[in-house]
Amino acid sequence: MAYSLDHGTSWTKYKGNPVLSLQPASNNFRDPKITWYEPGKYWVMTTVVADAQVVKLFKSTDLLHWTFLSDFSGVGAQGGLWEVPELLQMDVDGGNGLKKWVMILSINPGGIAGGSGMQYFVGNFDGTRFTAENAAKPGDPLTESQWLDHGADFYAANTITGAPGGKPVLLGWMGNWDYAQSVPSTPWRGSMAIPRQLTLAATGSRFELHSSIAQAAADALTDTKTSEVHGKNLTVTDSTEPLGGDFGTRTQLIDAEMDVAGASEAGLVLRASADGKAGLRISYNRASQTLKVDRSAAGTSNFSPKFSPYHQASVPLKDGKVRLRILLDSSSVEVFTQDGSVVISDIFFPQWGNTGAAAFSAGGPASFVLTTTRQRP
Repeated sequence: MAYSLDHGTSWTKYKGNPVLSLQPASNNFRDPKITWYEPGKYWVMTTVVADAQVVKLFKSTDLLHWTFLSDFSGVGAQGGLWEVPELLQMDVDGGNGLKKWVMILSINPGGIAGGSGMQYFVGNFDGTRFTAENAAKPGDPLTESQWLDHGADFYAANTITGAPGGKPVLLGWMGNWDYAQSVPSTPWRGSMAIPRQLTLAATGSRFELHSSIAQAAADALTDTKTSEVHGKNLTVTDSTEPLGGDFGTRTQLIDAEMDVAGASEAGLVLRASADGKAGLRISYNRASQTLKVDRSAAGTSNFSPKFSPYHQASVPLKDGKVRLRILLDSSSVEVFTQDGSVVISDIFFPQWGNTGAAAFSAGGPASFVLTTTRQRP
C-alpha cells in the first residue's frame, strides 16, 4: 500500500507492506481494487489468482488489516489469465431504485475478438459473496458471455468513482497482448481509450452494461472553440460515394444514421484511399443484423499474424436504421451504438496519404445522415 498526504501529488509506501499476502504464496496473486460496502461499513478488496482464474474477496475497516471473504470462479470465459477485477454497485437505468452488483474482469487470452478482452457479470453481493446471475458456463460459446467491448483493443479497464453525474467512468487501454509488443508505431506504443460512462440496463432475461463517451470527454471533443462541425446527407445505391473533407490525422467524432432497409449491406470507409478501396470499413449487414469493423485493408497489418482482420457484433435494427457514434483518431477507432449496448474498439495503422472517407451500399439503396465534429488544426 502507498498513501498520499497532499491530495495525490506524491505518494509514500507504507512501511508495513505487504498489507495482504496469500499462503501459499503466488506470483499471480495481484491486481487489487477496493470498493466501499455501506451496509457493513467496511472496504471490500477484489484481487485475483490470475492463472487459477479465481477472484478473491477480502474486507477491512482500516485498509491495513484484511479478512478473507470468499472466492468467485467457475463461470464465464476461462481461456486465459483473469486480471484486473473490480466489483461495483450500480443503479439499474429506469429501475425505480433497483441496484445490482457488477463484477468486471479482464481475460488474456480468450477474449471475444481473440487475445485479451473484458467480460463482466451482473448479480448480487451480500457482503461476503458475489453471485452472478444468468452467467455463461465454462465451455459455452464466447458469445454467451457478456463483454464490455467486441473489438480487439480494449483491456485492463478500471472505473473512476465520484465522476459528475454519479455514474462510473471507465478508463481502458487500447491494445491487445496478442500483438502489443509488435505494433508499428513510434515514438509511442499503445494509448488509452476515450473515458466511457457506464449504465446498467435491464434487457430481457438479464442485465447489460452499456457504454457511452463520458460527458466531459464528449464536451471536450465538441467544444466549438477547438472544433468545427460538418453535416452530410446522401443516398448511395450499389456504389461507393466519397464524402469529401479531411479525415486525416485529426480527431473526428462522427454521428452516423444509416437507413439500410433497402440494402443488403451499407457502411462507411474511413481513412480511405482516393478510390475508396483501401481504408477502415464500418459496415452493417441487414440479413445477419451484424455490425462489423474491418481493418484488413486499413493499412499496415503484417507485423503480427495475430492482428485479426475484423470484429463484429449482433446489433438489432431499429426502424430499419443503425445509429452510431464513431470516434476516429490517427490510429484507432471506437464505434458505439446509439444505446451503448455494443462497442467495437480497434487500432489500425493507415497509410498517411489516405485521408478521405466514403459511404457505400450493396444490394440496394442506403441513406446516410452524418455529422462530423473535427478538431481544428
